[in-house]
Amino acid sequence: KPYFKKNRNEMRIRVYSKGLVEFYIKVIGLPSGKKINIGVPQCIWENSGFVKACLRGIMDTDGNFQLRVNNYPQIKLGVSSKKLVEDCKRAFKILGIETNIKTDCTHIHSITKRPYITNYLYLSGREKFRKYIEMIGFSNPNNLLKLQKYMGPVRFGLTTL
Repeated sequence: KPYFKKNRNEMRIRVYSKGLVEFYIKVIGLPSGKKINIGVPQCIWENSGFVKACLRGIMDTDGNFQLRVNNYPQIKLGVSSKKLVEDCKRAFKILGIETNIKTDCTHIHSITKRPYITNYLYLSGREKFRKYIEMIGFSNPNNLLKLQKYMGPVRFGLTTL
């Protein structure tokens, strides 16, 4: 029986299926257990459409679109896996979008007071952001709302960038 949990920023679905687990592990190549050093699966690199869809999924779940000073757009990805950040940088480069990464940043958890490592990818600037929107886009409702406010109500009027 599926298990659902939803809060403001996420929805978790737990499905108990040996077949689904085997598909993720054997076909896609995702490791079992904690995903601390996960990367983009090899099968994704074979098709630019897969690369775009993978980036969109990663950015919709772990990325954040924000406006900096003077409405300067920035997309920021923060994850524990250094390999995933490096793979995303590689994927963006394949698509002709340059990004910056900052790895092995140590933070202190506000509740547990324990240190943890986060790795970041930054996509900054109007031209890079325009390419991102045209090639990949967002599905995340929070990012879509910010995008609509940033670009205006006319189908996100790309000419306003």
